[in-house]
Amino acid sequence: MKIAVIGAGLSGATLAKEFSVRNFDVQIFEKSCRVGGRLSHRNLPWGNIDFGAQYFTARDERFQRQVEKWLAAGVVGVWHFSPHRVAGEKLLRSPDNNTRYVGLPNMNAIAHAQVQAGNFKVHYEKAVESLKRDNGKWQLSINNGDERTGGFDWVISSLPAEQARTLLLDQAISKQIPPHVHSPCWAVALATKGKVDFDIQGIFGDDIVAWVSRQSSKPGCRKDDDYDDLWMVHFSSRWSELHESAPAEIVTSEAIGWLAEKLKDHSDGRCSLRYSMQHFWRYAQISDQDIKDQLIVDKKNGIAQVGAWQAKGRVEGAYLSAMELLGYYF
Repeated sequence: MKIAVIGAGLSGATLAKEFSVRNFDVQIFEKSCRVGGRLSHRNLPWGNIDFGAQYFTARDERFQRQVEKWLAAGVVGVWHFSPHRVAGEKLLRSPDNNTRYVGLPNMNAIAHAQVQAGNFKVHYEKAVESLKRDNGKWQLSINNGDERTGGFDWVISSLPAEQARTLLLDQAISKQIPPHVHSPCWAVALATKGKVDFDIQGIFGDDIVAWVSRQSSKPGCRKDDDYDDLWMVHFSSRWSELHESAPAEIVTSEAIGWLAEKLKDHSDGRCSLRYSMQHFWRYAQISDQDIKDQLIVDKKNGIAQVGAWQAKGRVEGAYLSAMELLGYYF
């Protein structure tokens, strides 16, 4: 059986790996130059930065078993910390019992692990623009029709709902895909000078900033010696929507200003910026929390949709969405 998987995030990479160990002929078509999707990581001259998911948890037994394998292989580590939360003008402890995992040396290591564990081809910088069923086989049009490939028995999309609905518009399963699932997020990496209390490692924010990670405290993080800390600021969905078109320097200024204000009682008061980088995630958070876990598949025609958004939006959900499809239909 010949299978095309669209998207090399965790769900797509997991499916491709599981298909390949079952001796299916599988190929991934990824529009960017790297695997990982929302497990995005950048190697910059001044540091290694996770721009997407900052950590993940494991609640389902199936995912817990996979995480144990990653731990044994050194692909995953535990990030030991108790988060803080914004309470008015103060930061208060917000302890919980969650075990937080990170990829080693960065978050997209778990997607790379799935690729390395399989036997399949990943085609990078190949954006699938349209699909066509011809004599019982799927044909793919790539990069605005400049390339075509075909002969696939199955096509499985792991795209965000909004992109998948557009791609699959002519297919019956598109009716099962909601038109609006995600809300955006501005993500800003900040390299700062100034001493900050060691126990401030993660902050649940407010209406402006949703979450802050002290990336320089994460296991496996690399940073330069000319700054003290590396932070990732994820703005709230609402703020990001309102400031989608804001210049990068305005977003960065808002991020460093917010961070310095929240850390003023937990630092030496000299939180200054050395380096920064921004990324706008158009499809970040799940805006509709009422979406139920679901399989989206047309077995007769050999087409399906998987993704984290089909299983609560977490990293765990990306893995489980892939395994649900695999277990039920293959």
